[in-house]
Amino acid sequence: MTAWLLMATALAAQSPEQARWTWTLYDSHGARVVLANEIPDTPSLRATLECDPGSGAVLVSVYDREGVEAGYISIRSGQASTASQGELFQDGGSTRLTASMRTEHPVFTAFLETRALTLHQGENRWTVRVGARYGALLTDFAAACGG
Repeated sequence: MTAWLLMATALAAQSPEQARWTWTLYDSHGARVVLANEIPDTPSLRATLECDPGSGAVLVSVYDREGVEAGYISIRSGQASTASQGELFQDGGSTRLTASMRTEHPVFTAFLETRALTLHQGENRWTVRVGARYGALLTDFAAACGG
């Protein structure tokens, strides 16, 4: 009973928009696999992870963040880091910054453990965080993408 009350209190403290954000795994059975941080049934996205099944290559995108620009991106999780060329895309009023990494790289392995990944560009930081309750989706995404 106490756990239920704590959960209800935490949910009540969230704004309606915060309560609607979720992680969803889209697998087209052979086509691109996408793990999206979104408000379902809307165009609202915070972040996506994408891959072609079995490719071992992952694209990480953050949406509509302040200070984004094309160029060098450092990707970090735990103690691991890697570098990528960040690409900037404009789509229907939305801005997307995309960087890439390999599934066998230590930064991706750390991401699977910590469920947090940070993109650094100059003084800017954008964190992609997959909550514990979505950990199984992240594991399934990694399994589908693994090379």
